[in-house]
Amino acid sequence: MALKDFDVRYATKRAKDYKLADGGGPHLLVRPNGSKHWRMKYRFAANEKLLSFSHYPEVSLAAAGLSRAEAKIALGQGRDPGVRAVAKPKMTFEAVARAWHENRIASLNPGHAARLLRRLERDTFPALGDRDLRAITSADVLAMIRVVEARGRSM
Repeated sequence: MALKDFDVRYATKRAKDYKLADGGGPHLLVRPNGSKHWRMKYRFAANEKLLSFSHYPEVSLAAAGLSRAEAKIALGQGRDPGVRAVAKPKMTFEAVARAWHENRIASLNPGHAARLLRRLERDTFPALGDRDLRAITSADVLAMIRVVEARGRSM
């Protein structure tokens, strides 16, 4: 039997968790503290999984139905609806160094700030600038320093 908004709104807390099933997949889990959570059990790659949509009233009955439909479409396409593809932005060394320089420029002597940026652009950015900050190792930094030292300069 399909849930109605009235059933969801007036679901009362009990001594133990209980579920109010909505036909076709999602259910409302009502906790002893009175909180209400939209969830859906599904199977993917021969494993039973549990997908959580959010809390009621943040997500209404209609929105939970839409989330269920999206999950069913993902399953139909062979994707796990519980896995969200999150693309982390690439933090390059140059982008982070320039942001750091912008943040510090007000507290630095203008001549020193200009020299610092020139040295970064001349020595560091060619070697490490386009690399992901999380992928740079101490060996990479040492190799960059050795190139500068070979030119007869010191860092």
